[in-house]
Amino acid sequence: MVRQQLPKICCAILLGALVMALSNHRGAANVDVEDRKLEAFIEAAAAAEGVMAIWRPKITQASAESAEALRRQANVEIRESIDAVDGISFDEYREIRQAIASSNDMLTRVTDIMRRRHRRAVSSSTVERRFQTSAIRRNRPVSADS
Repeated sequence: MVRQQLPKICCAILLGALVMALSNHRGAANVDVEDRKLEAFIEAAAAAEGVMAIWRPKITQASAESAEALRRQANVEIRESIDAVDGISFDEYREIRQAIASSNDMLTRVTDIMRRRHRRAVSSSTVERRFQTSAIRRNRPVSADS
């Protein structure tokens, strides 16, 4: 799932960081975060973006009163989706997001992790395609169990 959403996740993280930076939300720049926690943060950001992708059109099309209620419900579901990710809590997610907004080093670390994940995903899908092509050439059915 994350493989397919990597560009959207990057945009969501970078946009969130930019918005927070522009609003002068500082104070978490000195957060020391392990790469495992940043991996979990990326998963949580993907989960949050997935929820927001569902709610965004509903909120946009709603009246002002309805939109506010929908925003509240979306926020509850976003928080639940983040809390459902192993290895990170909602508070840790917020702290890392603030750190990304106020620290170029943290933003660079997250971006590097995302690039590594993308390379692994591309490499994995290349191997899978080669396997399928090889099986087709041998006139064998392709199955996930092979």
